[in-house]
Amino acid sequence: MRYKKKKFLTGVFVVFLLGIISACGDQNSDSLSASGIKKIDIGEDMFLQASDAEQRSVAIGCDGTHEHLINGELWHMPCGNHSDYIRQTGETHDHDHDHDHGSSEIMLPFSPDIADVLISIEFINGAVITEETRVSVSIGDLIVFAAKSDIDEYVHIHGIDLLGEVSSSIPVNYFGFKAEVSGIFEVEFENSGTFIAEIMAS
Repeated sequence: MRYKKKKFLTGVFVVFLLGIISACGDQNSDSLSASGIKKIDIGEDMFLQASDAEQRSVAIGCDGTHEHLINGELWHMPCGNHSDYIRQTGETHDHDHDHDHGSSEIMLPFSPDIADVLISIEFINGAVITEETRVSVSIGDLIVFAAKSDIDEYVHIHGIDLLGEVSSSIPVNYFGFKAEVSGIFEVEFENSGTFIAEIMAS
């Protein structure tokens, strides 16, 4: 009888403990969804809820929102694209991309003649010149960059962690990759942290 009573009290304690753990988990989830901001150092003005990014757009005086796919999670930011956000706020690229560039895969050279999508970019006096900052591609497309720069740089594609070397001594640097993963991927000049474009693969 004493053994059964002890076993019963142990079971009650376990149920009570699980209830506390569950309540704590629910509280964290509610706090996250209510604020729309994940509690990690991923950068300011990045929201899990598009509505929060829209409100921030109004506050800083721009229109629309844009998205970034970071570590498999979709984040919303103010302004229709990242270039507009930078112009409006004066902020430079400051997202916390947790990776080691030593593990990045180098993009291979490709001729622009065989590209399904050609992205032409110039980096002159610290400014990016490109036709569009949001490029739509399809899975299976060969994306080729035609990059020209007055300094040595790297084109970095976040999310799939690809690097393309840009030499200032070469008139135009051609390199690329085949789209194999769907998502929204930010492209930047790595050393200077300058935003180039977003690739939307579907």
